Amino acid sequence: MTAKQLKVLEEKKRISDSIEEVRKLYEIKQLTLGEISTILKTNNYILKEAITNANIRLRTWSETQKIMMNRPEVKINISNASKKSQSKRKETNLKKYGSEVAANTLKWKDDYEKENGVRHPNQQEEFRESMRGDNNPAKLEENKIKIKQKRWEEKTQEELNEIMSKTKQTWIENTGVDNPMKVQENKEKTKQTNLEKRGVEWVPQDPEVKNKVRQTHVSRVIEKINEKMNNSDLEFIDEFVNVTNLIKVKCKKCNYVFETILDYVFHDYGKCPKCYPKNSSFNEREIREFIESIIPNEKIIYNDRKILDGKEIDILVPSKKIAIEHNGIFWHSEKAGITKEYHSKKTNLCNNQNYEMIHIFEDEWSYNKSLVKNKLSYKLKEDTLFYNNVCNISILEKEESKIFIRKNDLYELKNFDQSLGIKNTEKILALITFSFSESEDLLIIKNFCVDPLYSPRYFSDIVQYMINTLNVNRIIVETDKRFFDKDFFPEFEVIDNKEETYSYFKCLSRITKNELIQCSSKENLNEEEFSNVNGWFKIWDCGKYVLEYKKQTE
Repeated sequence: MTAKQLKVLEEKKRISDSIEEVRKLYEIKQLTLGEISTILKTNNYILKEAITNANIRLRTWSETQKIMMNRPEVKINISNASKKSQSKRKETNLKKYGSEVAANTLKWKDDYEKENGVRHPNQQEEFRESMRGDNNPAKLEENKIKIKQKRWEEKTQEELNEIMSKTKQTWIENTGVDNPMKVQENKEKTKQTNLEKRGVEWVPQDPEVKNKVRQTHVSRVIEKINEKMNNSDLEFIDEFVNVTNLIKVKCKKCNYVFETILDYVFHDYGKCPKCYPKNSSFNEREIREFIESIIPNEKIIYNDRKILDGKEIDILVPSKKIAIEHNGIFWHSEKAGITKEYHSKKTNLCNNQNYEMIHIFEDEWSYNKSLVKNKLSYKLKEDTLFYNNVCNISILEKEESKIFIRKNDLYELKNFDQSLGIKNTEKILALITFSFSESEDLLIIKNFCVDPLYSPRYFSDIVQYMINTLNVNRIIVETDKRFFDKDFFPEFEVIDNKEETYSYFKCLSRITKNELIQCSSKENLNEEEFSNVNGWFKIWDCGKYVLEYKKQTE
């Protein structure tokens, strides 16, 4: 090893040893990679690698820009510059039009209408015709960039919020709603126009638009796709459309032609069945290896078909009465024919055989491996996790709680009133967020999560603290049936079973039902229309337990 390589290794170790300081600077103080690199006197590459290895989520470019633009000193500079030009603009408008805003002086529109039949030059048909198609300056690439920069990128979040607020207020004053597409007359008019021009009610449904969107997407990803195809020893037979559709390909090794889904080829599924005959995925093999590492002396059965009379179970641990399934997102979605009841039915069949079934979805293991390992360790061998029954429980700040939840919870962040947690110096080990009902004697738990290295047994300590100090008679919490989260609350009883719910996936990305509905409303489509047009598919969970704690009356 050269001296230079040795120096790089020493530097990587130094930064890795300082990861808690890096975490604080990056997540709490919200510094950029460049700023942290300057403080620690290292380079961005080594810092980025250390952050990734520590399972700290890297911010996107837009998130970094938003943080920088929202800094007080930047806001002040932008605001001062804006106010300076605004004053001059108002002065000019007052001299010319008698109003600070030229458009507020409507007399010229009345005069123009008498002379030309329309209230603005832009409404004249010859002007409109001259601006259609390629004649429209806004369609020039350099103008698109300028418009984007001036309209959005050069403004602070505060300014953008103000624009949105003013726009909504104007629409409310004029139409009674905050969005013109909420006016039924506008909806019908838009539908009619689209039907006349395109033959469909909404623009995203137009085959020509769909094709254009597809071509744009293909042009952006085709180089990367070809590289991945080559690495997988495959070549196209059919034309590439997207990575979620069935497509005919040929194996370069044996020339076998077969149909597959590229997204799964790229995640170690769906390769040539002749050259790669194994049924288990890379993720499943990793899960097996992890389980074997924590319970090396236990009997583990793979691909069992005896317990459920022919139905396969991926991993079985008889001594623990635990069954584990690794669910590939595509093969366990509605697109692959999986029904709403499939996962819950299999779970119930296992319960009837006195086995608890754990369902691990592909994206959870790929993106949140440490969180899944924590749940498996707790059930299979808890002494691999840290726990100290002498701990301090305190109220946590809302923002630090949200940061911890986003990093350490498999489920979405829910609105909450307060947060109680356990800290080791400055580091949160576990927390529970909650809200009070209107009756005030009922407490509803929202999120509960733990640092992956620590035991979920801390939840019992926090609940006991709630019972002793918050003077509540009842506590309610919902837990996912896919895991055994109800075991985290031994003082509680199951009072209800909630039916299965679904989320949406595309290309190993998953969003909640509510997130998709929000996206669909922006395009004036319902949930089903938006998911069909944009290639999102449903994937069902196993439902939830509703647990209740009741204070014992003497």
